[in-house]
Amino acid sequence: IKGPATVGILTHAMKKRASSISLDSSAMSAQENIETMIRLCEIAAQEGLPLTLEMEAGVDDGVTPLEETRSLFGEVERQMPGRLALWAPGVGTKHGLGNDLGGFSPDAIRAHRELASELAGRPIGIALHGSSGLTEEQLAAGVAAGVAKVNWSSESLLIRSEAAASFFDQNRERLGKSHPDFKATAMDNGLQQSISAVYVPKVKARIESLNGKGQASDFLKTLQ
Repeated sequence: IKGPATVGILTHAMKKRASSISLDSSAMSAQENIETMIRLCEIAAQEGLPLTLEMEAGVDDGVTPLEETRSLFGEVERQMPGRLALWAPGVGTKHGLGNDLGGFSPDAIRAHRELASELAGRPIGIALHGSSGLTEEQLAAGVAAGVAKVNWSSESLLIRSEAAASFFDQNRERLGKSHPDFKATAMDNGLQQSISAVYVPKVKARIESLNGKGQASDFLKTLQ
């Protein structure tokens, strides 16, 4: 669900004591974006929640003009000071796979981070949406420029789906109902273990490439 209806889902997440909220404003007008974000800030204040709130510029590709940082992020900060922690402008990436990522701009990340931090009077991190397909070098450059959070969906899903397909290809005969090893193959988390064996090292490597080497082991503990 996108657009203003998102606020209902996010409000429910707040009531359940979520620690981080990211607003998908891709289907919102600028005014709807501001009003919805302010509403989320108000709920967080009313509930006394120490949330990490992320505001998005509402674009899926291209580079967001700095003026939008002033008019969107700056307006929410003016009305609800101290509530926003992350700003997600367009910095030349796109959601999904197979897109031309030649426009990725660490310079835009740096400029938006500096302006958002200036407007807020405190450090503001940049959230990178549409990171699938970026190289480790590009990600490292983004982190150096001010990226504090990376959204990584399409490539992540592809890794898992390809691992699942490989499991079924390798075990197709054993998964037949008349095969003597059917139960042993289908049970005992065979599929989950097969996917994890491929996926977890990829996630660990990505965390480490984002300058989070000390956090990779903590991530692995959550999967045990």
